Amino acid sequence: MTTLVLAHRADVLRFAVAALALIDVPEEYPLSELQALEAARERLEASTVSLLGQAGVSWEAMAQELGVRRQSLHRRLHRKSLAFQVAAQQASWDRLKNEWESLVKVLDKVADELSSADVELAAGKVADELRAGRSGR
Repeated sequence: MTTLVLAHRADVLRFAVAALALIDVPEEYPLSELQALEAARERLEASTVSLLGQAGVSWEAMAQELGVRRQSLHRRLHRKSLAFQVAAQQASWDRLKNEWESLVKVLDKVADELSSADVELAAGKVADELRAGRSGR
């Protein structure tokens, strides 16, 4: 596996972590979480386009798949995909591997929390149904 592929996989996990940050019902507006998710999405999009280009997929084919013009896709992502390639090639394998392992640990923790939350949510729904039944709803 190349550093380019490992960097892309880290981007996938970064996106997942950013998306999972939005699961909890926020007490305040989750604008910073939405910004982090958008930044992760943009980075993932650039890394995906970069890997597809490395695999020989043309800008025309990618644009057709997305339903946009080749020129607009190229204009939007060409520099970002090149920047991703340069950053991935300059990154050390060990740093990327450590980042990957750290992100996997975060996802494991979130998965555990979600499992607990599912149990609490189910118990809350049962309690709500019982209250609704008693009040004659």
